[in-house]
Amino acid sequence: MKNSLIEICDVFSIFHDGTPEDWTLENNNLNLKVSCLYLAEKFSSKYEYFYIKITGIMEFKYVPWVLENDSIEITDLIEINKCDFEINSAKIENNLVKVICHEHSGIFDSPGGDFILNSKTISVFDEEGQSIHLDKLKQISKEYWNRFASKS
Repeated sequence: MKNSLIEICDVFSIFHDGTPEDWTLENNNLNLKVSCLYLAEKFSSKYEYFYIKITGIMEFKYVPWVLENDSIEITDLIEINKCDFEINSAKIENNLVKVICHEHSGIFDSPGGDFILNSKTISVFDEEGQSIHLDKLKQISKEYWNRFASKS
């Protein structure tokens, strides 16, 4: 399994409850903005978002949760950008990253679905465009969830 798949999976898992939006695809590079206030404010009290760049896209599609015989795949970013997604988790299946999302607008007549993707690299940036190392992101996320669990 490629390290890039593990990193992509880790990044999307870190953004649990985050809202991906503003999806764009240029020259096999996927860019998106992820609203994740509880993590963004750990970098700066002024921040609400992160920016993600995924390079070398080899596969990208959204598969809504519908009946097996009615399975559809969405690749049109205009349609994807109309949706209100919330990231739940991510995992690796069949050498692809599966990002499990709830979808609150009901556009595809489904409560959610899976983004399926494969690419070469993933990078995360703060609102000012400063690169954030994955280890730093993992550390801040772990600290947040440990504090969250201790309050429960």
